[in-house]
Amino acid sequence: MRAAFDGLQAINLLRIEHTDLLVIAQALNGIDGLEALRRLHRQNHFKRPPLPVVLLLSNASAAERERGRMNWAHAVSLRCLTTRKNC
Repeated sequence: MRAAFDGLQAINLLRIEHTDLLVIAQALNGIDGLEALRRLHRQNHFKRPPLPVVLLLSNASAAERERGRMNWAHAVSLRCLTTRKNC
């Protein structure tokens, strides 16, 4: 397991190392998680076999979750940052 601390670092790490799963947060320093996924897709990192992606969102609306799925995330997970029950 390897960790990157911003979106650009994640992209660069995936250029040099193979991984079986990518867990990426939407809220990152520099480029955000969705932009990192877009760039990875353009660089053909989602070729066969496809790289499974879990996108972490905080307090996301249904539209934001769907946008994550449309940008090559296989699963979208919510990180609740408030005490709201509907988070």
